[in-house]
Parts: sequence; structure tokens; C-alpha cells
Amino acid sequence: MNNKYSTHEMVEVVITPPEQYGIQLAYNIRARTTLGVFTQLIAQANNHILIASPFIQTYHGFTESPIKSALIYALDRNVHIDIVTTGAGIEILKNGWTDLVTRDKVRFFQPKPNIDDERYIGSHAKCLISDGQAAYVGSANFTQPGLAGNLELGLLVEGDAAGQIALFWKYLIDIKFLIEVKI
Repeated sequence: MNNKYSTHEMVEVVITPPEQYGIQLAYNIRARTTLGVFTQLIAQANNHILIASPFIQTYHGFTESPIKSALIYALDRNVHIDIVTTGAGIEILKNGWTDLVTRDKVRFFQPKPNIDDERYIGSHAKCLISDGQAAYVGSANFTQPGLAGNLELGLLVEGDAAGQIALFWKYLIDIKFLIEVKI
């Protein structure tokens, strides 16, 4: 990850275009779409995925989304999935994606401030990391509007920056800012 001889560094702009502008906006600025990038990162993972989003949704057409299908396929390939969200986000996933979240390779983490007092989100960060090699960082929550409706902006990074982002989340788990929650 912190290899000074890294040969592959890449950064791409990622957007969720508002519905009225559609995919033409992404095409015109040569950007990737958030839904496409999330699906790709999940599909290419070999070992580990980390999803961080304070707001999560499993309804309004999101129940049988390409994201859910990609996550189930990743679990079938023995990829471990860590999900960082609020207590409310964990409850939404438990109730909406029971078949996915009850698998033994899925862990949930909640920011300590959110455990101590649910009025505090504890983390407003949104990212998806695939094997510490590629990562999305941006404004899109793990919701249907965040992936296919709101105006959202982020970056897809590969290489050392993705490794640094993965280390950031590992450190937050190690220092117990993020607390594993058993469901």
C-alpha cells in the first residue's frame, strides 16, 4: 500500500447525475457514475470490501439492486464485508437485507459517538473500498437517491491513495472509534 515503487495510480471523477440531466451529464464531462463505480468495486473485490455511509436505504427499488446482487456474489466468493454506519442504518439493513447481513462474513461497525448518543452521527464519511486497492470517496450515501437521483460528486482512486484510505478505516477500528456491533 505505501510502496514508493507503485506503478498504478489513477483518479477519476464520479458523479450521480440528477435525474432530469441523466447520463448525458456524466458523458459530457467524461465522468463515471456512482452506481457503476460501486458495482464495479464490489464485483472486483477478492478479499475485503468496506462500505461507510451514515445513511443507508434498502427500499424504493433498492431492494433488488445491482448493489445487493454484487454484494451477495462477493460473499459467495468469500469476500469479507465491513459496513460502517449508524445504529439506524444497521436496523434498516437488518430489516431490508436479512439474507445478506446475516452471513458470517459481514461485520457492522458503528461510530462510538453514535453508540453513546444516537443523536450524533459520529461519521459523515462516505466511501467504498475494494481490497485496499481501489476506493470511492465522495458525497453519495448508500441510498437510492445517493446512487441514482441526487447530484453527488466523488472520486475513484486506485493505488497508494486507496491504501491510505483503507488504513484510515483500519486505524479507526483499532483505536475503537468504530465499535463492532453484533446482530
